[in-house]
Order: sequence, then structure tokens, then C-alpha cells
Amino acid sequence: MTAPGSPPSARRRFIPVLMVLVFAAPVIASWYLFHFTQVGRGTGGSHGRLVVPPRPLPAAALYDITGAQSDAALRQRWTLLFLVPESCEKRCLEMLLQMRQLRYALGRDAHRVQRALVVYGKFPPDLPERVRRDFPGQLLLAGSTLDGDDPGHSFVLGDSDNPLAADRLYLVDPLGNLMLAYPSGADPVGIIKDLRRLLRYSGAG
Repeated sequence: MTAPGSPPSARRRFIPVLMVLVFAAPVIASWYLFHFTQVGRGTGGSHGRLVVPPRPLPAAALYDITGAQSDAALRQRWTLLFLVPESCEKRCLEMLLQMRQLRYALGRDAHRVQRALVVYGKFPPDLPERVRRDFPGQLLLAGSTLDGDDPGHSFVLGDSDNPLAADRLYLVDPLGNLMLAYPSGADPVGIIKDLRRLLRYSGAG
């Protein structure tokens, strides 16, 4: 005997939608507070360039550095992300260090943020071992998994923009949306303030 109310089939269809809304609500709320209110801002806004509306990034698989693969590499946690056109030389290593320091600066919230390096072109064969040794926990992604045959396309911010030469640091939310972009030389203190504010008002990640 069917209980009064919605038909069972309707209830079954509603449950997945409800689960998505429950997970997405904290990220949506933090995004709204960050973009459209002064909550937690003090005397200034964000220290990076807001991507409005946040841009969904394609699901991307991790490069095989641990033997584990995941098609949701840029999901579930906030992600600091940096692009390199090919090899990881001096500037790339400096950014790996900076991303690690930014994460450490978050203290007890550090576990809610991960770090990703997106490499375009030929993947340096020694990079996985070097990263594993010197930057534990660092994610490596092949750029082709995000952009296909159009390198950097997912990160273009305007006409004639070349993300592979822009030397920007990006922030991706736990739903896989590109949310913020920081120019080369951005003040790390400002980036930390943005991260803390977002984490404060978001239960996701």
C-alpha cells in the first residue's frame, strides 16, 4: 500500500536533486557573499579578478603520479591552480612553493584546500618524481584533459588573453568552477585573506 503524498517514483527522482542542492548550497552562499555583499570584507573587496559568473571547468583526471586516478580532481575541495606551458622551471617551482605556503597559512583550514599544477605540451618525465619528493600532496594535471586541442581555453579571461603566458594563479571552488584569478606578483597576504573569507562562509571543501 502506497503512503499518502508524492508517488514513490517522484520521490526517488527528487532525492538526487536534493543531494546536489545540499552540497552546492554552501558554495553558492559563499560565492554570493563574496561577490555581492560586504560581509567579512572590511575596507576592501577581493584581491584577485572575479570570474563572473563562475566558469565550470571540465572534469579532469589526475596525471598518474601515485597510481590512483580520479575524474573529479578539481572537485570536493577548493583548489589553487597554476598553469605552465611545458616544463616546470624556476618560475614554476616558485609557484609550487608559494601555493604550498598559502595553504599552510590557512592553519586548521588547510585540509580544505588543494594545489594543482596544470602542464601543457610534453609532460616532463622527471616532474612527477620531483614533485612527489619536494612538494608532497601537489596535484599534477595534463592540460589536454581540461582544454582538449585548444590549450588554455578554459582559463581565457578576455579578448586576446593568453593564459599560458599570463603567469596567473587561479582559485577553483569545490564544484569545479573557476572563481578567481590572481595576476603575476599578487600579494600573498591578499590571497590568504580571500581564502579565509571564502572558507569562513562556506561549509564545502
